[in-house]
Amino acid sequence: MFRFVAKLLILTTFGAVTGIAAAQDNEAPAPSAVEALKDMTPEERHKFLSDMTPEEREALKERVREARKKRREAYEALTPEEKEALKQQARERYEQMPEEEKAAIKERRKKIRDRRTKSATEAREE
Repeated sequence: MFRFVAKLLILTTFGAVTGIAAAQDNEAPAPSAVEALKDMTPEERHKFLSDMTPEEREALKERVREARKKRREAYEALTPEEKEALKQQARERYEQMPEEEKAAIKERRKKIRDRRTKSATEAREE
């Protein structure tokens, strides 16, 4: 009788542990800090970054660099046809956007371009 009860307890424990492990595998992974930053407004992002220590900020910058590197490598591994299909999807998304969103994108691109031009000009002056 003791063996039966012991086997029953062991099998029940094993089943419970296996079930818990399987449930955890099926859960969506928690978003990384890099992904969380994408979903924040500029004000939220600024507050989030200003609350970090310099070491945490540097670690986050490194994770962002790694994420960009992985995306770049994945893009470079695509065939020319796949790259063209992605570009076409982006064009279609852009065409479906309201004019306000298009204007915001253009403004953001202009700011980035101006920043790059300014930093390149400063580098040449040095």
